[in-house]
Amino acid sequence: MDNNINNMISISMPKGCRYMSDYENLLNGELPLDGKFILNKTVTGCGGTSLFLDSNFPVVIISPRLQVLKEKHRQYPDSFHFHVPFSGNRGQAIIQMMRDLDSYLDCHHGSTPFTPLPMRPAKILVTLDSSDKVLGVLRGNNMLDSCLFVVDEFQCLMGDATFKGSTDMNFLIRLDSEVKRICYLSATPVPDIYLDYIPQFANIPYYKLEWDPDVIVEPTLKERQMRNGETAEKLCGELIQRYRRDGYFERKIVDGNIVCSREACIFLNEVKSIIRIIGQNSLKPDEVTILFVANT
Repeated sequence: MDNNINNMISISMPKGCRYMSDYENLLNGELPLDGKFILNKTVTGCGGTSLFLDSNFPVVIISPRLQVLKEKHRQYPDSFHFHVPFSGNRGQAIIQMMRDLDSYLDCHHGSTPFTPLPMRPAKILVTLDSSDKVLGVLRGNNMLDSCLFVVDEFQCLMGDATFKGSTDMNFLIRLDSEVKRICYLSATPVPDIYLDYIPQFANIPYYKLEWDPDVIVEPTLKERQMRNGETAEKLCGELIQRYRRDGYFERKIVDGNIVCSREACIFLNEVKSIIRIIGQNSLKPDEVTILFVANT
């Protein structure tokens, strides 16, 4: 582990490691789990959130993407997904969800004589927008200090702030003031200006994973030429409808197992087309992420 001039700490992943869970030392000395830190995993699909969900301590995963949390809850059915859909009586539904979380914590924190031993530590999944409710329940159970809070895709705090105003930054300020154990997780480099000038990031360690080049797999790109009369909106609409019908975009066999791709990256160079695709397919905010590249 080496410190560079930018106060970044590089962690060399052992040769042949494909997933973060392949390196046990990450959670056994390499990362400062009792404090606050930034972790740049540098690649996607390396099991970042799974590393923490499989750990032996209480974890709260905070993600800006609802669909990601739904998928994780399917993978980890013993986790608690704090999500209340919009309804006519949502206020009451939120209160009930908080009670359910309270009961879940009783079963996973040893507060009941009927708790089986050994019990699994609490694993909570929540979006940024609902995280204050989870903080309230944990505070009532005196568990704020015992949980590690993993803010997944934390670079979105800066990107989404453009559209949401101060909501995301208020979340960051509150979390930092109330919680002592936080991992800000991302595979996307965050501009230094954010790390230097946002107080919550300015003085915490920054860790970067260095992977064996032999295990890095380049993404598969499929180029589709449009026929006469076809439009980007039509092609993307067909792709979205097929996903909604089948539950995946593509699938293939890897090491004898069927692997389904539930994410697609579409490159478009016209903002109007993006707007039409979202409208025509009734895409919700938690179903799509839009990245804009600044003109150079």
